[in-house]
Amino acid sequence: MAVSGDPIDVDVQATWPESTIRWAEEHANRLIDSTEFVVDLAISPKQEDEFRQTFGPRKLVAYHCARLLPHEADTIRTGGLRLLDEQLVRDRIADATVHGSLSDAARRQAETGNVYAIRNTQGRAGQICFVIGRTAFDESPAGCDPLLRHWGGEAIRGGPSDVPALATLGTPSIVVATLNLTRCHNDPYSWPALGKIFVGTVLGLDDRSGAVHYLEPVPGRDVLAIWQPDDAEYDRHPQLPR
Repeated sequence: MAVSGDPIDVDVQATWPESTIRWAEEHANRLIDSTEFVVDLAISPKQEDEFRQTFGPRKLVAYHCARLLPHEADTIRTGGLRLLDEQLVRDRIADATVHGSLSDAARRQAETGNVYAIRNTQGRAGQICFVIGRTAFDESPAGCDPLLRHWGGEAIRGGPSDVPALATLGTPSIVVATLNLTRCHNDPYSWPALGKIFVGTVLGLDDRSGAVHYLEPVPGRDVLAIWQPDDAEYDRHPQLPR
């Protein structure tokens, strides 16, 4: 039985508030056999707003994928996650240089190839990207692979292209955090909508996970864990990079 204030985990229905269960089951009964795909479930933006209100004050478990150097993981555990901006990129490069983690080639690539240097920030700046539902790590691991395989993610390597100089740095890491998602359907934006993910979970559909673009920093108190290779939780997903 979930305790009031405990985080909600889409993969563990025992953690869902009673109001969330009732809403998801009602819409699952309405939509049963209507589609095989979570994204195609007929849930409107207005219904999504109603669904998010069922969370009340409780936060939702989400996962941020990154490749982290040891000092970065320590900073996130205590200080949380920052929104992507030019200062964050500069700070990560400077801190990695101070810690002796960057070769000259990697530092030059990071300084000249990051999204701010090449002016490729559209759709990235001012947010933190999260995965909702850890089934994504088994059913759609390719979406997380680039973020876990290259230090700095797309922000520092400048986009989705392969950058060998940044692929040997750090350790694949999944930052487990809790988010406040009792907001309107596009604040923060979720794809698919959260209501669809929860209803898809009740219906047992495949691909019942999604992405959230979160628009606030996440404080250290809301970071629950950081999973890395050789941790039991990370190793539950053998398709993730090591």
